[in-house]
Amino acid sequence: MKYRISHITRIILLAFLHGMYVNGYTAPPFLERNGLSIAKIPNERYLLFTDRTMYAAGEKILFRALNLSPAAMKTPEWSRVLYLELLNASHVAVARAKYITGRHGSSGALFIPATTQTGNYYLRAYTRWMRNYSADEYASVGMVIINPNNPPARSGQQNNNGKPAAELPAADSGNYLANNSGDFRIRTDRDEYPARSKVRLEIETPAGNIPSAYEYSVSVVPAMALETRAYDPGKHEFSAISGNSARFYPETRGITLSGRVMKNGRQDPSDFTVVHSSILGKGSAYAGFRTNDQGEFHIVLPDTYGPLNLFVAAETENGEILIDNDYSTEHAGTVAVYYLPEKEKELATEIMFGAQVGSAYDPVPALADTSSGTVSIETDNRAIPFYGPPIKTILVDDYVALPSLEEFIVELLQEINIRRRKGETSIFVQSIHKDLILFQPLILYDYIPVFDIEEFLKLTPEDVQRIELVNAIFARGDLTFGGIVSVFSRNGALSGYKLTGASYFFDFEAYNDTKLPVYPDYSGGEGDRHIPDYRNTLFWEPHLSAETGETKTMEFYTSDRPGEYTIMIRGISGEG
Repeated sequence: MKYRISHITRIILLAFLHGMYVNGYTAPPFLERNGLSIAKIPNERYLLFTDRTMYAAGEKILFRALNLSPAAMKTPEWSRVLYLELLNASHVAVARAKYITGRHGSSGALFIPATTQTGNYYLRAYTRWMRNYSADEYASVGMVIINPNNPPARSGQQNNNGKPAAELPAADSGNYLANNSGDFRIRTDRDEYPARSKVRLEIETPAGNIPSAYEYSVSVVPAMALETRAYDPGKHEFSAISGNSARFYPETRGITLSGRVMKNGRQDPSDFTVVHSSILGKGSAYAGFRTNDQGEFHIVLPDTYGPLNLFVAAETENGEILIDNDYSTEHAGTVAVYYLPEKEKELATEIMFGAQVGSAYDPVPALADTSSGTVSIETDNRAIPFYGPPIKTILVDDYVALPSLEEFIVELLQEINIRRRKGETSIFVQSIHKDLILFQPLILYDYIPVFDIEEFLKLTPEDVQRIELVNAIFARGDLTFGGIVSVFSRNGALSGYKLTGASYFFDFEAYNDTKLPVYPDYSGGEGDRHIPDYRNTLFWEPHLSAETGETKTMEFYTSDRPGEYTIMIRGISGEG
């Protein structure tokens, strides 16, 4: 088997367009420090690269999102969360995930569900701040996904108006793609390679204005599996923010859960209402906030990965919590009707075969996939609580059973004082800290805040497994508590207690925990011949750092799949 490798270099050229006017939003101080008026908060800008643009269902899309925002916005004080979506021609998402981003952008992998229908798709990336602007300004890449068990619909793919989607015009590549001009050199130690042999790749960067560190990506894939026209950064002007005000704020500290509390049948905002949120299970956490005069709340979740069980409740009798969709609901343009040219059908067959072999033998270690799935609502009583080690822990089974939780507290927890005045029941925690009495404690049952104290005290020893006590000031969000009384049920499911008020349990995705693939190493020989290697991406490096005039060397091994491969180097110059 022989491999023939062709070299293609692309440098993406892009100019920044600054400054949209925003009212009703207080900009972070760093905008003024960097010479940007508070009245002119620009949009962020990203460019998206993928390892290729033809995939089989069940594979993973490897991506690199470059942060091309103005310098003042590429600081830790701006967006830290990148949203990635794979959408079909009807703009329906078949896969979604969130990733940590920063000054240099982000990289990772997105799993394509095995049930994905054959057709044209596009991958798009954006931040929460970018949702204030037109969806045309999201970074996007078009691609084809093949599924032998799920062919395209007979009626063809359609746009939002229910009409057949028009073919996209051919991209004018000369305006934004700079072909290899001789200043940027790619060399391999040979032109043809046997199966499972080492490829030595040298990349020599030109002297002068080249991308800064970590702004290159390298992809080695079958010829025609990577469509260069898919990387058009767009030539549109920045649009004005709808309504001339910011609806979505930048996530400067991590993933944000936002929404509004409304009352009177969603007619009026429930202003200055206390909102509680809890993460249940492992990595439990709590935060409390008061809504603003518009009933809005913004809860920053701790940095964590995978699916979460969330609980949100508002201290209101006739209110309702409306939680914002964490992904954009706006869409742009149309997607071309699915059509696969004859010259690409053979490649599509090989891509499908490689994916099926890979799923069966997995020569490349699987990437962590947390882009889908749900977890049942339950707590992990063995996990360290978010408030740290308690000052006291009482196991109910160590004592004689009493009729109610209230009698148990009165007899065994002298630090807790139960008061009843004018028909209202309250709990206070006592300690050597005299200021503790100034604030009511945070009462939790399986990490869920308790509002109805009287109902809570009616719990029986059959319901409760243990009680933990913290007798110190505890602050979360903009709320301060005089200690914590944390009660755990025996089955971790709020046994014996009925929730009151506006409250919701729901599943929520945190960051997608993805790692770069580890490719086979045949330096000790050809490896186990009983394990076939037909990977469709021969090599992928999303972060290549190189100085001006520097030569970088990379090594990887060919697979069992013969054919011609393309090496693609992509990056952004210092001037965009």
